[in-house]
Amino acid sequence: MFRKSWLALMLTLMVSCFTGPPAWAQAWPTKPIRWVLPFPPGGPSDNISRAVARHLATRLGQPVVVENRPGANGGIGTAAVARMPPDGYTVLLGTSGTHTINPHLYTNLQYDALKDFAPISAINDYVGVLVVSSGSSIKSVQDLIAAAKAQPGNLTFGSSGQGSSNHMVTEMFGALANLKFTHVPYKGDALALTDLMGGQLSFMITTIPFGNQFARAGKVRLLGTTGPKRHQSLPDLPALNEIVPGLESVNWLGLFAPANTPKEIVARLAKEIGEIVVLPDMKDVFTGVDVAPSTPEVFAKRVRDDYLNWQDIVKKTGVRLE
Repeated sequence: MFRKSWLALMLTLMVSCFTGPPAWAQAWPTKPIRWVLPFPPGGPSDNISRAVARHLATRLGQPVVVENRPGANGGIGTAAVARMPPDGYTVLLGTSGTHTINPHLYTNLQYDALKDFAPISAINDYVGVLVVSSGSSIKSVQDLIAAAKAQPGNLTFGSSGQGSSNHMVTEMFGALANLKFTHVPYKGDALALTDLMGGQLSFMITTIPFGNQFARAGKVRLLGTTGPKRHQSLPDLPALNEIVPGLESVNWLGLFAPANTPKEIVARLAKEIGEIVVLPDMKDVFTGVDVAPSTPEVFAKRVRDDYLNWQDIVKKTGVRLE
């Protein structure tokens, strides 16, 4: 009797090896999926999240609910997802900031960026653009450098928060060019840009889509981009590294799940993301940024590589946060 039961068990295991994922994984999803965005509404990551989530819901046959959980440069929402069950019903829109910069800035980070998450896919790369108010007397990057040298510490710059990617790229700018600026953190790019346009800030670095939106309205002036070369959407603008050698940064948005989420679910989500970002009606959503879907393995390697790169950059800037 025991021998028959043992043989039956072995036969079941062998069959499962050749029939693909277990039934529960094949049936996923059977209920709504939570898409946690650790930043406030209205910014670039919010716009992209909602557009991608809308298509994902249609393709999966279940609602994908975007939930904004801002705070601590994305740290609050990111830490919350790290503690969620790894069942495929919670995903995180992570950024270069949450996963490769925060770990080197904060002494009491409530998550391990490399161990607590299963990378799914990058969504897009984004190059920053340096902007000033359209009424500013600063007409070029060289003008800004001259003004900063003439008035050390008097020029103010805004960012989407302490330790955010645009904060840290600007700190890199100051370190490489031997300049002193005064940082004014905000809860998102939208609020910072509002004050920039109102004359309360000297300059800031934001995403190309956001910068372009206000430049077309005549409210800001674009001075230069942060990529390794001139961006294809703004070929007349210099790359900042043409003026300050070594000043370059290409950041990303990407999707993560809690660690130990079944690989079949991670692979399915990566496949869907790869197909969604190249849909014709997503073209406007990604204007000024570069779609960059990838396999989970390729994305995981990119996160690890960027983690090490930002470790060195943060050391150079000397910035540390509690």
